[in-house]
Amino acid sequence: MDPTSDSALSTHGTLAAFRELAPEILQELLGQAETLELTAGQMLFAGEQPYKNAVFILREGDMELRDADGRVFGLEPGDVLGIDNYFDASPYTATATALTQVLVDVLPASSLRAAELRHPEIFNAFNRLLAERIRSQTTHPVTGVWSLPARTIMKAPLATRGPDTTVREAFETMSLRQIGSLGIADDARQLLGLVTFVSLANGLVAGSVRPDDRVLDGASEEPCPINFDAPLWKVQAEQTRLGTRYLVVVEEGKPVGIISQTDILYALASYQLAFIAQIDEAGNFDELKAFNGRLSQIAQELRQNNRSAGMAVRALSEIHLAIQRRCIALVLDGLRIEGLGEPPVPFAFLIMGSGGRKEMMIGTDQDNGIILADRPQTDAPETRAWFMSFCDRVNHRLDEIGYDWCTGDIMARNPDFHKSLSEWRRQISQIAEIPTAKRARWSTIFFDFETLYGDDRLAVALRTHIFDELRNKPRLLTLMVEDDATGKPALGLFNRLVTASDKDRKGKIDLKRNGTRILADAARVYALSEGIDATNTGDRFSALVRLGRLNSAFVNSVLAAYDELLDLTLGHQLRQAQNGQPLDKLLNLEELTPLEEESLRIAMRVAKHLQGRIQGEFGTIML
Repeated sequence: MDPTSDSALSTHGTLAAFRELAPEILQELLGQAETLELTAGQMLFAGEQPYKNAVFILREGDMELRDADGRVFGLEPGDVLGIDNYFDASPYTATATALTQVLVDVLPASSLRAAELRHPEIFNAFNRLLAERIRSQTTHPVTGVWSLPARTIMKAPLATRGPDTTVREAFETMSLRQIGSLGIADDARQLLGLVTFVSLANGLVAGSVRPDDRVLDGASEEPCPINFDAPLWKVQAEQTRLGTRYLVVVEEGKPVGIISQTDILYALASYQLAFIAQIDEAGNFDELKAFNGRLSQIAQELRQNNRSAGMAVRALSEIHLAIQRRCIALVLDGLRIEGLGEPPVPFAFLIMGSGGRKEMMIGTDQDNGIILADRPQTDAPETRAWFMSFCDRVNHRLDEIGYDWCTGDIMARNPDFHKSLSEWRRQISQIAEIPTAKRARWSTIFFDFETLYGDDRLAVALRTHIFDELRNKPRLLTLMVEDDATGKPALGLFNRLVTASDKDRKGKIDLKRNGTRILADAARVYALSEGIDATNTGDRFSALVRLGRLNSAFVNSVLAAYDELLDLTLGHQLRQAQNGQPLDKLLNLEELTPLEEESLRIAMRVAKHLQGRIQGEFGTIML
């Protein structure tokens, strides 16, 4: 059979890796493939065999894939083999054997790589596949807020109108009722379509409908149903998979309500706010220390009760920030009681590093600073003395309640991180004008600042100045990328996981230096180059997609990898906390299940790809 024939294309149209490719692209790929015939019992490749520089597509017959653990997976026409090996040219880890007479299309790796350069759709498809591989191995939580059924968070009932509803009537109904969606149903309550403001705009702009046409004729969208008892984690997963903002909740096939992305966020926020409210009511530092002492237990609950590690870590960070924020408030109360009065000028107490990104683990030290507003009295000795005393007390109190002193002395009591807005601006201008490797490393920590307490307008003003300087003097960004290159993904020959060899980390993988830091550093540089305000790594990557700077499929694979690395780090620290061990980010591979180890390997491959990409874009070379 000709691999480009209609019947062959029909079979290949079901391929998981290529399902979204246009027929002409798929035909181009298959036109470069050679057909291989195997008899029953014949092997296509064997475990540990070197990579054959090709991707294989089963066209006819049945095969099986047997992995190193003896597990057997059936293969049918349309399945693709060798994609993992194509990514990194690694030896095969499983054996593929024909069960019947089979025909296999052999697509040379060189042809596929060339096609990737011509067609971004192929590159995107592979990144989606990487993301799916990582996320498919994630255990879904079954407790806490994520176990709540859809019916408990949906808006009910679903507002509906009949099938003859016009575009104008749908718009008027939604505007009058202040709702974002409207179901179109028949007399039997069968849902025929879903109308949103976006679907109305699309229909009118495209010219497919006019205001008095039926909304079903071109201004509605296909409803995406979810069962009324589906847990919240599944609701969120479906929204992500389908790329939709709304899911229609159904019971026995009938619509009973609607869930939007906002409804999910509200449910998550409500679950967390009660605990933070307790922190806000703490009356002394001993109570804050007690809250800090419960963080490992809280982290365990958050990990179990959240859809992803990224969400769990963000929620844990919000609790860290609430404790530190309350600590500052208590220090200010103490100054008032002592008769030292209110702050002489407005200020913004900053948190930097993982705190600024809201990516804090169980144990975290201090990374903070302060901006003083430019006022006539700012440089007065008594003003400076008041703030120096204030910052010294805050740093000491934070240490007392469980946030260790920063070993690099990145703290607000240090004059290097204690400046007025104009002083900070001058320093940033100097760094951008004459960047050095040392200044680049300093920037990777400081540029993730956020306001922990005080006047956020000062932080906004400083960030605006940073963007202005980097827009005109981007050399600093290149040096920041070069600094990132000092840490490489924990991959060796054939992209197999490798551990550190130095004395302090021997036999372990540094999940921060060789994993999360690489992804966070890349997000920071890209965001700074585009003037993106966000500091959280996930938020930065999402913003880059919205700006069109990075492709959504590529970012999806990066975020899946980042989530996996965060989960492994959090799980590692939880085990250490339970065993009474000091907390670190040095992972022994013996801690991992085979599934977790494979996920870590894939995540490291994504990190390697991202690091190579950003080095290419910013003119650096990975040594």
